[in-house]
Amino acid sequence: MRFPNPFYAIGAFYRAVKRLFSVKPSFVTEEIAEKRLKACEECPHFDSSVRQCEICTCFVDLKAQLTTESCPKGRWP
Repeated sequence: MRFPNPFYAIGAFYRAVKRLFSVKPSFVTEEIAEKRLKACEECPHFDSSVRQCEICTCFVDLKAQLTTESCPKGRWP
């Protein structure tokens, strides 16, 4: 895995946390989370050793469960 710019990673994390707390926290259904994770696992930008997206630097197991999040490449249903 190539390491992303640490400032970008910090910024991406900050934006995700800001979105999460700006609305009432809400999670997608288990079915939707599974579809999102499957899309991530099939993506060439997914690093399976740490289960992290190389584009947005997020850890997808958590990100896929949040309604406030989306795939940076538009792969999620």
